[in-house]
Amino acid sequence: MTSRLFRRSFVLWCAAGLTIWSCASSPGSGTSEQGRGGSSSGNGGAAAGVGGGGAGGVSGGAAGSRSVQGGAGQSTGGQSGSAAGGDLASGGTVPGAGGEPEGGTDGSGEGGAAPGGAGQGEAGEGGAGGSSDAIFEGRCGEGWAAGTTAGKPPLGGNVTPEVDKAGNWSFSFGRYRLVVAGKRGARVIELSIDGINLLEPTGGSTFWPSPQQAYTWPPPPEIDSSAYVAHADAASLTLTSAVAKSLGLSVEKRFWVNASSGIVSIEYQLVNEGSKSASWAPWEVTRVRAGGYTFAPRGPGSRTINQDSFQHPLPLSLMPPAPAPGGIEWLDYPGLTLTLDNYIAEFDGAEGWLAHANRLGKKPIPLLFVKSFADAADDSLPTNQAEIQLWTSGTADPKLIEVEQQGALRSLAPGASLTWTVRWSACELPSSVELAAGSSELAELARAHAVQP
Repeated sequence: MTSRLFRRSFVLWCAAGLTIWSCASSPGSGTSEQGRGGSSSGNGGAAAGVGGGGAGGVSGGAAGSRSVQGGAGQSTGGQSGSAAGGDLASGGTVPGAGGEPEGGTDGSGEGGAAPGGAGQGEAGEGGAGGSSDAIFEGRCGEGWAAGTTAGKPPLGGNVTPEVDKAGNWSFSFGRYRLVVAGKRGARVIELSIDGINLLEPTGGSTFWPSPQQAYTWPPPPEIDSSAYVAHADAASLTLTSAVAKSLGLSVEKRFWVNASSGIVSIEYQLVNEGSKSASWAPWEVTRVRAGGYTFAPRGPGSRTINQDSFQHPLPLSLMPPAPAPGGIEWLDYPGLTLTLDNYIAEFDGAEGWLAHANRLGKKPIPLLFVKSFADAADDSLPTNQAEIQLWTSGTADPKLIEVEQQGALRSLAPGASLTWTVRWSACELPSSVELAAGSSELAELARAHAVQP
């Protein structure tokens, strides 16, 4: 079986039991796993956590690289400081006030991790025309995303990671909770608002090396599903995988939260542990609950992708249609009839963001989830890959949508690494906003909450 023919084939994960934690404890890890080309159901997923944070916590979120110790603009930012960590795959560093970028270059000349600014918000977390000094309380279009520094009620909560007996790490801040399953591939299994999980927790959000045709399905367990080694400090969580000997790769994931803006930063590092140079690209695969609307600006790229010919085209709607400028590709999930397995859509993105909106919860409220990243040129992607990929299935249980983006391909010498940062923002949509494909209000709110690189 080759990866070309079985890129998303059947994967079955089963577990001996499920531990249930109550009263705002971390969720238990899910026991069903979705593989492209098939599905399996286990004993349910992770329970959604209770929104709201504990008392106190760090009011300014900033985390430098784990090796930076103290000092202004270094590992712990001051009040209302924002988290650091730029997209270093482009070789950039963004030191904070008085801070120095951490050393550590690889064979490709990438810079080291960027420490946070002490008492200074970063432009990289200000959003479109916004300021990261503005406090955000979880409603779309307010706080930093509104482009104003007008005071808002603080998020509060705890941006210091905490761990439970199951090895699940959590950040609780205001209405939000982020949970990372350290013993299950360091996947994010919860991003919730008021206890409503925006993710599909049995699969969660994971990280793969690209191109996938370089390995057979499933991805190496060391990277995707096995336990990571954890290191936490007052403001960040770092999880490191074992070496996937089949690929000669290891992965490090670093998480931190800006307590003023509510932005979650995830810094992925892919390390060539082999004895030969190899080319890889970063790939974040985030599973959300099926339903709602998934959308991203379409870029100018028009490459032909033929490795997924055995999968079914997933219909998207470009609005406004070409040749009008500024078109956005929309996945109108409620308007689809999906009776088969393996539906996929792939296209070149623009502006560096990808969003999903849906009504969720027992008393459904409209929620928006935005992922931000450095826009990758179409010709920088691996062959047969696209910057934006959306996947779903009409036969999977549980029903889900994979909301994915990739970064640029890099040649890594032995011992070299690439670093790629993705930032997540989530908020409650105003009830007046039309939740529909092509909604200009929805698109503009997503653009406002996209974090500029």
